[in-house]
Amino acid sequence: MSGKSTILQRFIVTSLFYPYYRYLWTKLNNAALLLRHMSCLLSDLGSLPDGELVHKVRAGEVEMYRVLVERYRREFGRYATAMLDGDREDAADALQEAFIRAYDSLASCRDPDRFKAWLFRIVSNQCHNVRK
Repeated sequence: MSGKSTILQRFIVTSLFYPYYRYLWTKLNNAALLLRHMSCLLSDLGSLPDGELVHKVRAGEVEMYRVLVERYRREFGRYATAMLDGDREDAADALQEAFIRAYDSLASCRDPDRFKAWLFRIVSNQCHNVRK
């Protein structure tokens, strides 16, 4: 009798909660599609030149700054680590501060097409400040 009651319990639970499970499944699939769509958008944005991204950030699309950060994070992270004698924690702090300073003073970037050189100078100055 316990085998039949277990099957009956499963049937009742499944029939009661099936609409909720279906709802969750739909939401999860929608979230997966959204994540795939967002990753495609970010990869498309990654091909935009620096100047266009800087103009977008200045125009109020602040999420575009993330593309710039991701584009130069590793390269300048290696540079900061080398400048700070291999101290990765200080390098990470200096790099984070440099990205924040660059964002705060993005309006003063005279040539957005040369954003990388402008950012390099900020990272370099920040590393020198940390070394003092």
